[in-house]
Amino acid sequence: MKISTPSEFRIRMNAALSLLAFLFVSTLSFSQLTVTKSYTAPSSVSVDGCGSYCTNLPGVTFSASDFAAGVCQVADVNVSITWAKTDGTCTSPGTGNSFHSETNFRIDGPAGNEVLVMPGSYSGSATISSVTTTLDQAAASVIGGTNPVSGTYRPNNGNLDNFNGTDPFGTWTLRAGDTGSGDPLCIVAYSVTITMSSPVDADSDGFTYCQGDCDDADPYVYPGAPEITCDGIDNDCNPLTSDDPTPPAAICQPATVYIDAFGVADVTAGDVDYGSTDNCGAITMGVFPYTFSCADVGSQTVTLTVTDPEGNNATCTSTVTVLDTLSPIPDASTLPDINGYCQIDTIAIQPLATDNCAGAITVTNDAAYPISTVGTTVITWTYDDGNGNTSTQTQNVVIADTAAPTPDIATLASVLDECEVTLTPPTATDDCSGAITATTTTTFPITTQGTTVVTWTYDDGHGNTVTQDQTVTLTDTTAPTPDLGTLSDYTEVCEATPTAPTATDVCSGTITATTSTAFPITALGTTVVTWTYDDGNGNIVTQDQNIIVTNIAATTTATTDGVTLTSDITGDSYQWINCETNTPIVGATNASYTATANGNYAVVVTVGACSDTSACAEVTTVSTNTLVIDNLKLYPNPTTNGHFNITFDGVIHSIKVVDMQGRVVPAEVDTTYGTVDASSLNNGRYLVQIETNTGTKVKEIIISMN
Repeated sequence: MKISTPSEFRIRMNAALSLLAFLFVSTLSFSQLTVTKSYTAPSSVSVDGCGSYCTNLPGVTFSASDFAAGVCQVADVNVSITWAKTDGTCTSPGTGNSFHSETNFRIDGPAGNEVLVMPGSYSGSATISSVTTTLDQAAASVIGGTNPVSGTYRPNNGNLDNFNGTDPFGTWTLRAGDTGSGDPLCIVAYSVTITMSSPVDADSDGFTYCQGDCDDADPYVYPGAPEITCDGIDNDCNPLTSDDPTPPAAICQPATVYIDAFGVADVTAGDVDYGSTDNCGAITMGVFPYTFSCADVGSQTVTLTVTDPEGNNATCTSTVTVLDTLSPIPDASTLPDINGYCQIDTIAIQPLATDNCAGAITVTNDAAYPISTVGTTVITWTYDDGNGNTSTQTQNVVIADTAAPTPDIATLASVLDECEVTLTPPTATDDCSGAITATTTTTFPITTQGTTVVTWTYDDGHGNTVTQDQTVTLTDTTAPTPDLGTLSDYTEVCEATPTAPTATDVCSGTITATTSTAFPITALGTTVVTWTYDDGNGNIVTQDQNIIVTNIAATTTATTDGVTLTSDITGDSYQWINCETNTPIVGATNASYTATANGNYAVVVTVGACSDTSACAEVTTVSTNTLVIDNLKLYPNPTTNGHFNITFDGVIHSIKVVDMQGRVVPAEVDTTYGTVDASSLNNGRYLVQIETNTGTKVKEIIISMN
């Protein structure tokens, strides 16, 4: 933009003023719907650093006489401003930074105001000569940019159309602002152009809106029209909606009100109204008197006044019952605790309360004296105002017991006994609880040998305890006594598991004996079992018993033909064996066996857990090739020391000792002299297998050592 000299700046400003004066005269001459009013400053108005919209320029005034008859509503508003911005003064412009961002304008009219140019609309800094800016809401672009230039723009942050439809009559004022100092805004002139809407009688009733028609859409509404009663419409635009001469109907009912905490009770019109009405609808109501005090408790007469929209009124009277139902209010919101030791016999100081209507208040409580329960007892105070109104308040009575009980016996005597003791609990005396019987965690009777320390506890039930020890010593010195003086021999076949005998102990009662012997006993013969009775307290006694185990005796009988052998005893199972080879005969498991060859045979008979092998029986009648070794002898049989001899005329090749299960057992054998040492074997029956130069012979030997 070209920067003007001071003389050029003034020349352009004067030219602008002449143009505005011409426009004003022309507008008034040629149009009665559009009128422009302008203000021209004698010299430019300087606005510098006062802020936003902070300077009022002299206003321009519009009146009805400025326009055609019958118009009163704005159709369009435009504002034109001639102005400059410089870093010097309005009379001596400078050429430095003009800070156009500080510029702002607003137009104020009778119906409101709208911003035309807000601070920051421009961002440039060049000093300008006067420009003429027209603000028109129908313009193509919003005012603003770098540096101001003349032209027509839409307002920035305002809307001139908001004036449309309003009444323009009155003063319109341009407000200018500058948000920074040292570079003033210079206002040369401004104008306001208002275009009015053409007068229209929309409902053809002879009146337009501007001629006082308050509803130009209803032909029955216009100034002076006949008023239709109670239709809710201001037909004659007077402006009453109902020209009604009929007063409302006032209807009353009794009411009850209550004195509040301040000693006041209010009654409302709604309390006493019982359906008051008006022929045209809406009514207003008032009641008098409407406030009461404690002195008015009882029945009071009030007057209800009912008024309709036209000012017609009617009255009725009602009886208002004034009641005091508020309870007394305790003076203290919380009562302090009352403290005592062991018990409190009475409470001397009573709390107080205040009543909304004053008067004497009776104070009582529900305490049951004396109060002796240790801890907190809650009592309830009752405040009674004598008018049937009561309130309550609780207070804690705290009874303390801080002293422990005192044992009645300073030192408890020690107790000595043999088997068991049950003690009588000792006693103590307490300040608050009186006599107290001790308790203990020890279980009675005490039966544990040795010393037991019993700790007695005296508890007054109020958290105070004291303990006292008492010693109990139990010493058991008596051994158990066997229930039988002598245990009889116990005999079983095959094996024996005798029942343990019992004894009686003075402390332990019945005691069942124990032994180190393993059961069942299977060794044949007599086994001495030593039974031990132990009372668990170090007292022991023993007792011996003979346990005798016998074996079954297996024997066989040959038939008359000498070939079939039969077991003489009944067993659970049978197994025939060849004595010469000491091997079982396959399939020979019956009570009888018929030999298929000459030889020596025996049967193993099993009954339960026992078995016995019969003596070998010789069968010689099966064939003529019978081997007989008649001159072979075995003695002594039985042997009482495990040694025996074998004599034979021929040569003995080997001697084996076999148990009844067919197993070769160890024995010292001398085939030269025919001697056998089987003393290492247990008592029982064994087979001796002898192999000679003429055959094999099996003999039975019984070992029965003392």
